[in-house]
Amino acid sequence: MRILTQCLAMLSSAALLAGCVNEEPNYAKKPDSGNGTPTEVGYLSLSGLEMKVIYDGETETMPDDTADASATRAATPQVDDFIVEVVNARGESVASKSYAEWKAAERNELPVGSYTLKVRSQEQFPDVEWEAPVYAASKDFVIEREQTTTLDDITCTLANIKVTMLFSADLADMLSDDTKAVISLGDKSMEFGKKETRAAYYLPEKELNTLEFQLTGSFADTGKPVTLNKSIPNVKAGQWRKITLVIEWADKGDVVFDIEVDNFVLDETVEVNGTDGLWEEVIGGDAPEDAPAIVWEGQELSQPFTLTDAMFDQTGNCTVPFRFKVTAPGGLTSLGVAIDSDNASLLEVLDRIQLPRSFDLCTLDASSTAGAVLTSFGLPLGSQVVGQQALTLDITRQIPQLYTYAGTHTFALTLGDAAGKTTQATLTLVVKKGGTQTGPVITWRGYNIDQSYDLSADMTIVVDIESENGIKAFEVNIDSEVLAPMLGAVGIPETFDLCTVDGALAETLQSFGFKTGSDVTSPMSFDITQFVSILMMMDAGEHKFHLAVTDDNGVTTRKTLHLINRK
Repeated sequence: MRILTQCLAMLSSAALLAGCVNEEPNYAKKPDSGNGTPTEVGYLSLSGLEMKVIYDGETETMPDDTADASATRAATPQVDDFIVEVVNARGESVASKSYAEWKAAERNELPVGSYTLKVRSQEQFPDVEWEAPVYAASKDFVIEREQTTTLDDITCTLANIKVTMLFSADLADMLSDDTKAVISLGDKSMEFGKKETRAAYYLPEKELNTLEFQLTGSFADTGKPVTLNKSIPNVKAGQWRKITLVIEWADKGDVVFDIEVDNFVLDETVEVNGTDGLWEEVIGGDAPEDAPAIVWEGQELSQPFTLTDAMFDQTGNCTVPFRFKVTAPGGLTSLGVAIDSDNASLLEVLDRIQLPRSFDLCTLDASSTAGAVLTSFGLPLGSQVVGQQALTLDITRQIPQLYTYAGTHTFALTLGDAAGKTTQATLTLVVKKGGTQTGPVITWRGYNIDQSYDLSADMTIVVDIESENGIKAFEVNIDSEVLAPMLGAVGIPETFDLCTVDGALAETLQSFGFKTGSDVTSPMSFDITQFVSILMMMDAGEHKFHLAVTDDNGVTTRKTLHLINRK
């Protein structure tokens, strides 16, 4: 009797599935836009978009009388002329206009789907050119059915590498007029003469680049040749490498040259109104030998880091390690921390728990209120820091709490040792809910997947998945008391992994619209709209489809389709 009941339940379910069709008329659909099947439209409005640029307006290559009065500087960028392009999920350009043209339009119609807004200051980026900074930015967004998506702000940063060369007045007088430095990045090179005041801008070839420096010429008085060859590694877009020719030592008439390389990044965002941005010196790779150093395991400390939903597991724990290795061969004498944020609520919390905005782990009293707070965070204090040549700072446990405060949060670190050597570094964390994710991206086509929806006859459930680093696992958990008996009758468990299911279960899931096995690749889409008509025939209740996609790097993104049948 029990087997007969199960068979009847399966037949009933099959009948329900057979009656489930997409009743949307063809005339209401738009052609395929590159985001999948024919779909409806939504709208993009950039009328309120505020374009900001971290503007490079500083050179200062010649502090003395070697400067050439005819030197030029890079022009202030004109944001109205910036090119703003919309690219769909397939990487195809669907619209490209100037910023001014986008601003003038009330709204722009686009098929529903996932897009990227790409901004650049000019159409083509030169491989290398004098005084030619280029700026760029990108921002992901989703167009939802019959909804207007608005983008509020976007910040463009320097997209090429700035290089300047300085010959001091004394050195310039010692060298012949034909002395020059050739600085190359790959097969791109520029010649810097003794009185060159301009900055050269190189298009990076990859994330980390190497500049090659070659000095040739002769001494002005003796004609003796002068040569020097150096490599400058780990150069990134957005950096300014300020190269200075110096005398390393002089003895018995012999002069040996070397170069000093200062590394700067722009650290202040300003609206483009003629105001120069500010360069901040980066101390680390070019710090004095044996100076204290701090390294973030697996990450680049000098770059802002954006926290996303993909970095937290189902229980809310951060899956990205925030562990920092500190080394100080001379022994630490100070480890200062200065906290700042553009979120007033976070700063109020610091005040409430009596944690100063700035403190020194070497001198803070462990018995003080602030000391007790930091100890509870797992940070070392006092004798645990003073004199140490190596230690680890781990703040991973505090990241989930920090993630509740949207904004930009900075932690400026100053390390000092017994020899008086210091190193500065800044950890910049950006929390922007709904921003670009670094892990897999899960979207519900035409809907906001982070919201719950009442069931309706015209609802569609098409899920799009994109993952730059592949898909290692795709776990689905169906949480529905009303739906559970039917799923059990047809052999579908409460939780399953679409990547690993096979046999009869895989066939059953495919009949519902899921993809399984080798079909689970990026990008991918699956249509489980069949569930809508099934659920509408059942009693009132809530139905949650929990989706967890894990990429090949172990980063997991979790989203939930939340449906409510109110009957």
